[in-house]
Amino acid sequence: MTNEKGSPAVGVDSNTDDAPPHTLPATDFISRFGVDPKWGLTEGQAQEILLRNGPNRLKPPRKPSRLKIFLAQVLNAMTIVLIAATAVSLAVMDWISGGVIVLLVVVNVYVGYSRKRLLLLVTVWGL
Repeated sequence: MTNEKGSPAVGVDSNTDDAPPHTLPATDFISRFGVDPKWGLTEGQAQEILLRNGPNRLKPPRKPSRLKIFLAQVLNAMTIVLIAATAVSLAVMDWISGGVIVLLVVVNVYVGYSRKRLLLLVTVWGL
């Protein structure tokens, strides 16, 4: 490959045989893959590529474990602040405030966990 002045382009490998297709200039891509620039692939070429490479789809995301979802709920900023408030309340022997805060943490983690898990089941995995 050359730049406008005819000298080799800097940082471009002149051997395009091994280059990924998205890095090729259009003319090299067309000649390398035998594509008609006006009409694209023929039905036969498309079928051959489909059989060789499979459908053009992304892999589905991995399912996070229940433990990861739970830890994400416990280790968020608000829950950590509430746990610290619980520790302070219990340290000064304010049992009622400490108990109420513990109850809030448990309810918050439970609701957050169940909503996140349901959201992932419905949107990502289609269950």
